[in-house]
Amino acid sequence: MCGRDRLKEGILWRRHDFNREPPPHKAFQIIFLRNNLLTYYRKDVQEAVLPVILTALITGGVLVIGKGERLPPLPLRMTPVASNTPIYRKEASLSLGTSERRPEIKK
Repeated sequence: MCGRDRLKEGILWRRHDFNREPPPHKAFQIIFLRNNLLTYYRKDVQEAVLPVILTALITGGVLVIGKGERLPPLPLRMTPVASNTPIYRKEASLSLGTSERRPEIKK
């Protein structure tokens, strides 16, 4: 078995609609959010869904977004890994209030 196959064994690949369903579990070490939410959806949808996604990321976990994308100016507790990369590390736990309502998705 080559190194690439061994690496794939430890990775859970999953498509998930965070706007319609809660995170499947809250222990992701890395989330790839490239060329989707931050590119094609309205700002209000981005601002509502991104915190939900980040609740599924462990403290110290990594968020990777597209090279041309930017995180919205929200209190997300994410720190860039390097100044010239779209890779962020989660600083602290992020929780959502139960009364928060997510907007309907409209691209």
